[in-house]
Amino acid sequence: STFRITLPATSCLLPQSVADKSNLYNLAWKQADHSLGSILVVDDEEDICHIIEDALTLKGYRIETARDGVQGLEKVGRQYFDLMLLDLRMPKKAGLEVLKITRKTHPNLPIVIISGVAHESEFTEALKLGASACLKKPFDILELLSIIKSLLHPAESMKA
Repeated sequence: STFRITLPATSCLLPQSVADKSNLYNLAWKQADHSLGSILVVDDEEDICHIIEDALTLKGYRIETARDGVQGLEKVGRQYFDLMLLDLRMPKKAGLEVLKITRKTHPNLPIVIISGVAHESEFTEALKLGASACLKKPFDILELLSIIKSLLHPAESMKA
């Protein structure tokens, strides 16, 4: 997979050490307005989770991650989320099964399917099962942000 990440320019130089990067991330976290909502990212690809988590956290969302379908169901059963990002192909429990179960327990939770290897028929099935949107990997993070904003803040999306 190839990912293109576009980050806004800042007036400060990016630090070089890991400790400095961690401090920069913590500073951005403290300055962010975390009232935009909480999102559960269920994906077995660690790099994808980190990229999504970093981008959405800096935009003001609270992010939790799960590395497989079973862990995702456990987390959505334990705490409240405003939205779920769900991969279709994962170990332990496939995304379509997680979608079916989550629809029964959380019928109003917006669920966005993200998958790089799913067939078009799987996206169609996901939409029939109640997914709010489907996004094929690799995707532009701005496209993901636009979908999230339209689902969680529809009045603001219409202004843009």
